[in-house]
Amino acid sequence: MKKIAVLAVLLACAAAAAWQLLPRPTDRLYYADHLPAETVAALSLFDLKGLAKTFPDSAPGRFFSKPVMRAILAEQGMDEEAVLRYEAFHDSLADILTNPFFQLLFGDDVTFALLPPDPALLKTDPVQALRDSLIAFGSSPTAGIIGGIASTLSSEFSQETVNGLALTRLRLEDGFLYGCGKDGVLLLAFNPERIAAALAQKATIGLREQPFFLAAKKFWQQETAGRSLLHFSLNPEQLRPLLAASKQPEAHSIADRLEQLLSLSGLITEQQDGLKLSIHAEHSLIAMPGAVSDHKKALALLTETAPLYLWTAALDKQVAETLLTWANVRPETLRQELGLSLEEIIAAAGPQAGLAMSGIASAGLFPLPQLTLFLQMRQPETASLLMEQLRRRISRQGFAKEQTAAAADHAIHYWRLLPAEAAQPAVALTSEMLYIANGPAGLKYLLAEEQAGLSPAARDSLGPALADQLAAASLLTFAARPSRLAAEARKAKDWLTAALAGTRAGAAERLREEILILMQAVELAAAWANADGQAADASFFLRPAPRREAEK
Repeated sequence: MKKIAVLAVLLACAAAAAWQLLPRPTDRLYYADHLPAETVAALSLFDLKGLAKTFPDSAPGRFFSKPVMRAILAEQGMDEEAVLRYEAFHDSLADILTNPFFQLLFGDDVTFALLPPDPALLKTDPVQALRDSLIAFGSSPTAGIIGGIASTLSSEFSQETVNGLALTRLRLEDGFLYGCGKDGVLLLAFNPERIAAALAQKATIGLREQPFFLAAKKFWQQETAGRSLLHFSLNPEQLRPLLAASKQPEAHSIADRLEQLLSLSGLITEQQDGLKLSIHAEHSLIAMPGAVSDHKKALALLTETAPLYLWTAALDKQVAETLLTWANVRPETLRQELGLSLEEIIAAAGPQAGLAMSGIASAGLFPLPQLTLFLQMRQPETASLLMEQLRRRISRQGFAKEQTAAAADHAIHYWRLLPAEAAQPAVALTSEMLYIANGPAGLKYLLAEEQAGLSPAARDSLGPALADQLAAASLLTFAARPSRLAAEARKAKDWLTAALAGTRAGAAERLREEILILMQAVELAAAWANADGQAADASFFLRPAPRREAEK
């Protein structure tokens, strides 16, 4: 313990002096000079000290804390050995991030890069192959002197020469980690050959000149708002064969989907009122979802209190088949029930579709989410046929007589299954959209406000800049208020608890509770995406709930 204390003091003194006297990179992309053209991926983290300090007290930090995860894992039936493995991983990660050696070595940033693994080793031992393919970089003024001090005072460190290269070697439980410092850059790798290659790479053309990295660099420079916390770049050309060599079928499927992807990059920034993840992809796809001329008729459903809203202009046959699979509905069932095949419906409908939730209401005996589903209709004849089949399908159940109401020159058809509004299925067809809801009142409001778009109150709750981005998105708009959803979910949970009184509760009670607590900490989650003939961009934004609300 005394050695560690002495080492920490010496390192602190060395760092303070080195910060003023020794060279260090001024370019955040310095690591690109040390990486080859065939680099698979690179990820940079910034403000490590701040992350290590604030994460434990954050909502995600609480969720992943040892006491909470122990309770969740035990509830899920995990044995003590599995729990101990998680706690060991948690402690090791916390020790690394808070370790004074690590913080002084890396300064404010660290970059992890994945290089092409050895093909033969990848087949026999994929974990070791990927481990040997990793290399890390840090900009540190103490990089050149740290090894000598550390190896003098700690038996875990030693000085080694590998192929004529002087390295510092750190003994780990399952092997060794090698390090070297040069010109203010620290290099770490499990395979010392990776360090030697990285040092030699600086004299040749490598990652910095590759098209996928140039695309990432341009994207990062355009995203200037906020403080950067993370950025990454991915080379699909190198990732595809890596996934194709996997023994997992899912990896092969992902490799196929990456076939026409040219580059992928991302950035996380700390905004004035939250965190924003932005992703940019360049592709060689010939066909992309067509332009949406009359954009988002259903934007009026994104109110200032709506817990959930989703709109997309990407509905096609593949997406529809996926949704039917999730709903456990066979495509042939559509023809049996509606008289139309999936192909006929997709030919006449889309690409706009989505749903909105306005809350959870009591249906008398049980709570029901108040939902509105919408689907763009491009062929009037097919739309009318689909509408008629839906009405017949509902009326055929014999539970209630069909009734009609008028709103904005449109007819709303609904059935009073129960007195509660939320238990009254309703449908309406306009010149462009088919709406399905549980309750005619919501459709009356929507049809009256269909042309209005976002209300002033909704714009204020989102913020003008975010509201404009959501309304202008051409491929996807998503908005959720997790703290409000948590409150609504607790209503349903209270009802379920009362309904199941005297019976054994489910095996995920603690997990559900912790997820609700996590949701309470987020006031707004929003996502939007745009696409054209060459690129697609997506962004995800999180706004934390006020502290008092998050602690309720």
